[in-house]
Amino acid sequence: MPLDLAPYECSGAAVLSWTDPAALAPHDFEQIALQLTGHARAVATDVRHRADILD
Repeated sequence: MPLDLAPYECSGAAVLSWTDPAALAPHDFEQIALQLTGHARAVATDVRHRADILD
C-alpha cells in the first residue's frame, strides 16, 4: 500500500519554514526529530519494497 505523502510534505514544509528557534521548547525539537525519523524509516521501507519488486 503506497504511503500518503501529504503528512510528510506538511511536516517538511513546517520544519523548513521556522525562523525563530526560541518559539519551541527543547522537548519539541526532540519530538520533531523522532517524528521525522519515523517518517524517514517508513519511506525507506516503502522504497525498499518497491525496489525489491523491480528485481
